[in-house]
Formats: sequence, structure tokens, C-alpha cells
Amino acid sequence: MMERTANSNRKHIALFGRRNAGKSSLFNLILEQNISLVSDF
Repeated sequence: MMERTANSNRKHIALFGRRNAGKSSLFNLILEQNISLVSDF
């Protein structure tokens, strides 16, 4: 899991797109962790 960081050290990232476009999968790939929920719809 991700380590806890102070609020001032956190980065904010936004991914926009249609439903089931792969946003969560891309986010997991970038972080190299399975943090975002992904479904097979």
C-alpha cells in the first residue's frame, strides 16, 4: 500500500474520460499497484 504522507507533500492527479475507458487500469499501471478498482464490464 501507499505510505502515508503529509498533506503538503501529496500530489493530485485527475483522469477524465468515458466509463469503462481504462482510467483505473491506467492509474494502477502508473502507480505499479492495484489501488483503483477495475471491473470486466
